Amino acid sequence: EVLENGARRIATELDDQPEVQAKLMDTIGSVYEGLGLYAEAGRLLAEALDKRRHEFGDQHADVAQTMAHLAKVLSLQAKYRAAEPMYRVALGIQRQQLGDSAPQVAETLVGLAELLTSEGRFQDAEVPLRESLEIRRRIYGNEHLEVANGLEILGVTLYDQGQNEAAESMLRDA
Repeated sequence: EVLENGARRIATELDDQPEVQAKLMDTIGSVYEGLGLYAEAGRLLAEALDKRRHEFGDQHADVAQTMAHLAKVLSLQAKYRAAEPMYRVALGIQRQQLGDSAPQVAETLVGLAELLTSEGRFQDAEVPLRESLEIRRRIYGNEHLEVANGLEILGVTLYDQGQNEAAESMLRDA
C-alpha cells in the first residue's frame, strides 16, 4: 500500500521533474520486483524506461539500468524471448557508456546468465558468469561478497553441466 501510494504520488506530483520521476519509478519498480510483485514492477519499470529514453535518448547508462531491471522482471515471469534481447541491448549500452569493467556490466551479465540458466542453457550461461566474476575480482579483490556470490553462481552452473570437480572448486572458493 505504501509503495502503491508512493508510485501514485510520483506520477502526479513530479510530472515537471521527469528525471527524478523516472529514477524513483525505477527504484520502486525494483522494490516491487524484490517483493515478487512482477506485474507492478513491470508496469513501473516500463514507464521509467519510456521516460528515461525520452529524457536521455536510447544510448544512456540510466536507460540501460532500467532496461536491465525490466529484463530481470520479464525473466522472472519466464518471458525469456522478451528479456534476453533487452539484457543484450542494456549490456551494449553499459559497455559503451561505462566501460567493460563497470559493476553495472557485471550485474547485467549475471542477470543474462540467470536467464540462460533458467532456459537450461548452462554452457551459454558460463561465459557471462566468468566475465562477471573477472570484473568483480578486478573491482573488489578476491575477499568480497560480490566475488563469493559470483563463485557460487558459477559453481552451481558448472555443476548443472556435469562439471562436478570444477563446481566443487568454485564453491569451496566462495
